[in-house]
Order: sequence, then structure tokens, then C-alpha cells
Amino acid sequence: MDELMIDEEKSVSDDIYDERLAVCMECPALQYGTTCQHSGEIVSYRALFKEKRCPYPGKPRW
Repeated sequence: MDELMIDEEKSVSDDIYDERLAVCMECPALQYGTTCQHSGEIVSYRALFKEKRCPYPGKPRW
């Protein structure tokens, strides 16, 4: 993600990003090792943004 220009005001800290991504990598809804089944988004991108939440039905994981 380093090569993307991300607005720091809209993105989470590196620690939070790493935590979110670790949760996603263990999630049963992860497809192809990259994509959330529920949102259809690439998890490494979705996990960057403060306004995003885990879309897991019933109980978001982060």
C-alpha cells in the first residue's frame, strides 16, 4: 500500500491497520486471500480507512 497516496486524516494508524488486516486474513469470509465476501472489497484497502467497518453480518470483527 506504500505506493498509494492515502490521506492521513482518513486513514488509521499502522498498528490499527495491521490488527484489522490480521483479523481479515483469519476470517472465513475472505476469498482468494484478498477479497471480503460481504463487501466485495480488497481487504488490504478497506482496512486503511477510519470510516470503514468490518461488514461481517451480525457481529463486525473490527
